[in-house]
Amino acid sequence: MTFLLTLISSSATTVKACYQMSDAIEGYVYWCEEWEPKPGLTVTAYRITHNGEPISPKIEGTDVTDEDGHFRIEKLRAKGEWYKIEVSTDCGLVLEKEVQVFCGETTRVTFHYCCPEPHTIGYWKNHPEEWPVDSLEIGGVTYAQEELLDILWSAKAKDATSMLAAQLIAAKLNVLNGVDSTDISETINDADEFLSLHPLGSNPKGEDRRYALQLKDLLDQFNNGS
Repeated sequence: MTFLLTLISSSATTVKACYQMSDAIEGYVYWCEEWEPKPGLTVTAYRITHNGEPISPKIEGTDVTDEDGHFRIEKLRAKGEWYKIEVSTDCGLVLEKEVQVFCGETTRVTFHYCCPEPHTIGYWKNHPEEWPVDSLEIGGVTYAQEELLDILWSAKAKDATSMLAAQLIAAKLNVLNGVDSTDISETINDADEFLSLHPLGSNPKGEDRRYALQLKDLLDQFNNGS
């Protein structure tokens, strides 16, 4: 009984006891295919203030989801502390939730995500209301949405810059919409550089035309999800 009274009256002892009780955050990560478990994703716990600002030391713990999508991060600071839990997904999305951890308790968190799918030229020109922006820079020139729609609708195979610009617009909209750009970012930069040297409507010939069409085809594959 004396020990219990001492524990209750001493905040330092209480904190130590909380550590010994291994306060934890655990949960599961699922992805779109009928809530299928997602293994191999890194989960990080950051201790934060009530307004979301990090407290040093920033990272309190990490874990990697197992074959069941399960993770567990233990030995956290307790007594009502707040944490931001981040999950880095396989398609560039970062999932976040803020939770409060109490002494001697396990806080449970569940994440469910779907990777954004790329869309084709046809989708973007028929769904302007879904655009994440109302202007884009193409080949060093900034175009408003109405001008970009004109480029998409009037794209012609005869002029390689016309088709390249249309595919570049769609690719940039897909990236801004959350599609992972890891495998296409270099091609996007190359297309921008080409169109800055060969402006829209310049109708390049020979090797320049062949190169433009190569870039166009790579962007087209990305926009079609292949």
